[in-house]
Amino acid sequence: MTGSSKTKVPQGRFDFVSESKLARIFDSQLGAVVSVIDVNRKLLYANARFAENFGLTPEQIVGKTLDEIYSAEHVAGFLPYIVRALAGEAVTYERLGQVAGSTGVWHTVAVVPWRNETGEIVGVAHAAMRVHELKIAMEALRVANQRLNMHMDNSPLCMIELDGGLQIINCSSHIELMLGFASGEVIGRALGELIGQGNSVPLLFEALNDLRNGVQNRCQLEAALTHRGGATVHSEWFCSALTNADHTISSIMCLVDNITVRVVAQTQLREQATRDALTGLLNRRAFYERLGQAATRSGRSRAALTLLFIDLDCFKAVNDTFGHAAGDEVLKEVARRLTQVSRASDVVARPCCAWGARWR
Repeated sequence: MTGSSKTKVPQGRFDFVSESKLARIFDSQLGAVVSVIDVNRKLLYANARFAENFGLTPEQIVGKTLDEIYSAEHVAGFLPYIVRALAGEAVTYERLGQVAGSTGVWHTVAVVPWRNETGEIVGVAHAAMRVHELKIAMEALRVANQRLNMHMDNSPLCMIELDGGLQIINCSSHIELMLGFASGEVIGRALGELIGQGNSVPLLFEALNDLRNGVQNRCQLEAALTHRGGATVHSEWFCSALTNADHTISSIMCLVDNITVRVVAQTQLREQATRDALTGLLNRRAFYERLGQAATRSGRSRAALTLLFIDLDCFKAVNDTFGHAAGDEVLKEVARRLTQVSRASDVVARPCCAWGARWR
């Protein structure tokens, strides 16, 4: 706002060649709060929107200082920006402005140096646009996101959000417990870089690709992942595709449960149900199950089926002479040696657990 080439703007005065024309632009068309302030923080110009904030007219407010119309709290809030503008800097910021009849209205504010014809800074020009509704909406969204993030972090499940390229765009802090990466480390990285190459990983990506290609909109499956430290992490995935209005996939939301404890416990139970506790070999139940399966295959293919029964001579004497602990060591050593000389396709079992009984 420098006026026309014929206008002089000495310190302490504010003149317009066509003040009424500019006032109409500022008040009815610009939609902004506009003022000009001298170095003593006295108003040289204020448009109608500025004056309305205080329930006054421009004529009533021009000539007053900012300290006279604003509370001390508000002056303390915006004074540092005015000082910076008086030092020659153009400043923009957001502020909860003082408005009559309200608890305050959010504005985005621009404050620039006001210079005379010689270039000397004689005040500042100020313009503010109301952004209250947008600010309130953004704050509500921020609070909602903060609450959602708190819920996700308090949930026992790990939340992972993927984009269309299966890159991570958001995740909960539980990802560090599951994969060993902090949440800040994984944003923007491909999921495949983080979960290892276990046997079940291809099935996971097949399901995720079905989601992003629209083949299905949700899936549930288990996958063995690899922790950053090398440990295997068993997980269960609950995934759903989020679609835009045009039915394109915007993202994939995955809730991942760490089921390692459950899988390990189930594995141990299966081992206990099928393995001899002393030697680790298959027990009677597992032996007869495998024998039945082998006999069926042999009958179909007419291939030979070989059974080798091993008897430990004088085993009772070992127990009687050296004690049952020594007998146990003999059994474990026999099991170890038989396992070493067996092929992967062979079955080694201890179907009878009585002391002195024959190996079969």
